[in-house]
Amino acid sequence: MSESAPLGDVKAYSDSDLLEEAGAIDRTKFPIRWEMVSKEIVRRGLEKSLEWKPPVAADFRIESAYSPHFERIWRVIQREAEVPNSGQNSKNFLAVLTLSLFLFGLTASSTGGLLFAIILSAAILAHELGHVLAMKVLGYRNVGILFVPFLGAFAGGSSPESDRKNEALVALAGPAMGLLSCAAALVLYAALGYDILLQYAKISLGLNVLNLLPFSSLDGGAFLRETILYRSVFLDLAFTVVGIGALGSIAFYDRDIFLALFCFALLVGNISTFRWKFLAARFRRLHGTDFHILDLEVSGSIYEMIKSSYPDLALHLEEEGQEEKSARLILYVWKYIKDVRFHRAEATQVVIVAGAFFGVLFFLLSILFQGVSR
Repeated sequence: MSESAPLGDVKAYSDSDLLEEAGAIDRTKFPIRWEMVSKEIVRRGLEKSLEWKPPVAADFRIESAYSPHFERIWRVIQREAEVPNSGQNSKNFLAVLTLSLFLFGLTASSTGGLLFAIILSAAILAHELGHVLAMKVLGYRNVGILFVPFLGAFAGGSSPESDRKNEALVALAGPAMGLLSCAAALVLYAALGYDILLQYAKISLGLNVLNLLPFSSLDGGAFLRETILYRSVFLDLAFTVVGIGALGSIAFYDRDIFLALFCFALLVGNISTFRWKFLAARFRRLHGTDFHILDLEVSGSIYEMIKSSYPDLALHLEEEGQEEKSARLILYVWKYIKDVRFHRAEATQVVIVAGAFFGVLFFLLSILFQGVSR
C-alpha cells in the first residue's frame, strides 16, 4: 500500500493490507494518516493477535480533523486553489486604482499644490507599476494598486507558489522602474527643457532611493528578508521590530500623525503575520520540510495545530459558517510551511546581480544629473 493512498479508504482495506499500510507509513510526514490506520487496527482488534501497540499522535486528533465541518473546509481550500484570473479582476484593478489615486491627489494638492500632487502621484505610480509588471510576469493573481492618502501607495497580489526569488524580484521591480522613469525624465528634460520633467526626476530619485533603504516596511527591507533574513524567524522578527521602531521614531520626531498610524497598522499586521510564521516553523520542526502539495492530510495537520495552539480561536473556527476563514488560515500557514528557500549560492548571485544593476543605474543617473545641471 502507498502512503499517498486516499485517506477515506482504510475501512475498505483487508486486514493484511491494513497492517502493511501501518508498517509503511512515515509518521513524521503523515501523522494523521498514521493515527487513522492505527485506530482502524484497534477497531478490528488486530493489535491483540499481533501484540501490536497502537501509536498515539499527541498533537493531532483524527475525530475533529476529518469531521463533516473539516470536509467543508477542504472543499473551500480546493476551490481557492483552482480560482483563475478573470476579467472582473482587471475591472476592479482599474476602479480601485482610479478612485484611490484621485483621493491621494486631493490630499497631496492640499499640502503641496496641484503641480506637486501630479508629479508625486506620477512618481509613485511608476514605482508601483514596476511591482505590478513583475507580479504579472511571474504569474501572480488578483494584482492591484491602492493609493493611501498622506502615506503613499502599495501594490499587492497573491502568488500560487511561495518562491523567495520571485518575492525578491517583485520587491526590487518597483525601485528599478521608478529609477528608469527618472532617467527617462532627465533625457527628455535635456531634449525639451520642460522644468516639470526635472522636478519629476528629483522627486522620483528621492522616493526610490528611500524605498531601497533596508527597513522592514520598505522594498529594500523586503529584498533583504527574502534573500537573507528568512533563514531565522527570530532574526526576521528582530529586523521587523527595528524597522517599525525606526519609522515610529521619525513619526514621533516630526509629530506626523499619519506616519504614526501607519506604524501602528504595521505593528498590528506583523503581530498576526509572525503568529503564523512561528506556527509554520513549529510544524516544520515537528514534521520536516519535505512537503510539496497541500493535500487533505497536511491540511488536517495544519488545522489541528492551529486549534491546539490557539484554543480561543479554535472555538470560533468550529462554529458553523467559519469554513472560509479556516481555509484562509490553513492556506496562510501553508505558505510559510512550503516557503521555497534559496540555496546560499543562488541567494548570493541574486544579491550580486541586484547590486550591480542598481550600481550601474545610479552611475548613469549621476551622469545625467551632472549633464542637465550645467
